[in-house]
Amino acid sequence: MVTGSQVVDISVDPLDERRRRCRALLRIGIPLGGVALMIATILIIAFYSDRANRDGALALSNDLLVTLEQRIGIEVSAYLEPAARAVRILRDTLHDGALGDQLPLVETFAGSLLQEIPQIANLNFADENGNFVLVRRGRNGGIDVKLVENAPGPRRVTWIHRNAAAAEIGREEDPTDTYDPGVTTRAVRSCTTL
Repeated sequence: MVTGSQVVDISVDPLDERRRRCRALLRIGIPLGGVALMIATILIIAFYSDRANRDGALALSNDLLVTLEQRIGIEVSAYLEPAARAVRILRDTLHDGALGDQLPLVETFAGSLLQEIPQIANLNFADENGNFVLVRRGRNGGIDVKLVENAPGPRRVTWIHRNAAAAEIGREEDPTDTYDPGVTTRAVRSCTTL
């Protein structure tokens, strides 16, 4: 068995040695601890800033989308309301009687609406007898009127073309037209009853 001799330096004071090591530890440990504390503080601030910025951006985006949705709703309503109001007035004006009796009034009123309200592309009128009137924009500021007459006798489809001054510039019969407003009316009624 080999035994080693331990050498103890008795010239060194163990208390001084302990103090020297403590001072060395404090000289290195405190700066390292301070650096670690600063790094931890920077990471916490960065995390908090990222979270706060993200929450702020999301709140701002949400506010922007809500405001945009409201503005679109207002603009669409302002765009469509004049047309809807005009159609309600026309409906109340023409509530009774056959279309044939009120055709001049329908043409005049519908032509005026088409000129004044650009949102309206065409106006359709039908009665319970299957008579139908379509008034739409024509060429050069005029109007085109389609008449479907289901009077006793053969069905007749006539196109009347008027210029911007409401003078008739053409009239033509269309025997090939098979449009039946009653089919559309029955389909709409069946959809609304579901």
